Amino acid sequence: MQSNEKTLHSLTLEAQKRLSVTGVTDVDAFNETEIRAVTDSSSLLIKGEDLHIEALDLSLGELVVTGVVFALVYSSNTSQKGIFKRMFS
Repeated sequence: MQSNEKTLHSLTLEAQKRLSVTGVTDVDAFNETEIRAVTDSSSLLIKGEDLHIEALDLSLGELVVTGVVFALVYSSNTSQKGIFKRMFS
C-alpha cells in the first residue's frame, strides 16, 4: 500500500466479544483493558476487559481483538509514532 493512499475504515463488533477493525495503520499501545489503534483519520481507543490482539496485519490494515469490549472512543490523530513503527523504523 502506498503511504499517501487512504484506506477505508470499518468496525464489526460481534456479541461484544470480537472486534474486527479495518483501515488500521498502527497500534500505539495495548494492555488487557485498553488498545489504542491509529487509522488514517483518527485514533481509536478500545476499552474493555481481557482484551487480546488476536490478529494484526498493518500491510492490510486489519486488527482483530477478542475479549469483552466496553467502549470505542475516537479522537483526532496525534503525530506520535506507535509502538510497532518505533520498533521497525
